[in-house]
Amino acid sequence: MSSPFTTVTDKPDTGDRIYLPVARCKGKLLIVRPLKYQDKDFVTQHAPEGTDAVFVDAVLLDPIPARVNEDDEELPGFAAGTQFRDQVILQGYLKGTFKRYLNQTLIGTVYKGVPTKGMPPIMWQDLSGDPECVRRGQEFLIAHPEFLVPVAGQFSTAVPEVIEQGPGGYVQPGRATRESVYNGHEPGRGGPAQNTLDQMRAMAKANGGDQDPPF
Repeated sequence: MSSPFTTVTDKPDTGDRIYLPVARCKGKLLIVRPLKYQDKDFVTQHAPEGTDAVFVDAVLLDPIPARVNEDDEELPGFAAGTQFRDQVILQGYLKGTFKRYLNQTLIGTVYKGVPTKGMPPIMWQDLSGDPECVRRGQEFLIAHPEFLVPVAGQFSTAVPEVIEQGPGGYVQPGRATRESVYNGHEPGRGGPAQNTLDQMRAMAKANGGDQDPPF
């Protein structure tokens, strides 16, 4: 006779689902698509009374290497192109930015802002005005049309909640010099979004395709 009771374990059963390690994404190129905003009642260990949250789909375009943290815990690595579906975002400044861009496609990275109290906040650095970042994002969207938003897959310029200038700076993979930092794209200074739909169609045809991308 089977037991009607559920076994309680110390760790949640996450199945095959993977979670976006936001704090480890500093300086990594990301595509983020905010899906919905929940304004209250999202209960966490640190907010038992409930808090607000933003849910996003995200793509990591730069790899995150595996490492061991200060508590001797092994942190997994993630390959470039890893998709993170229906992720909850609880960091305050990221929530403030992403909730204004629901159902739009953003490209950029995260960085640590200037602390006002406690830990430094994690903030969004928009890179929709950087041609190389946009090109890499377009190539991913062409190869993975299932991730595209239904309308156009256009990168939208995301303006952060605050205007304090942080260190920011996205470094191209394989470059370690200070000159490789995108100094011209500090938070809030991203250029206008590219016409992504037209550019992706042109790129697909240039690569030998006779049909438009499926979006």
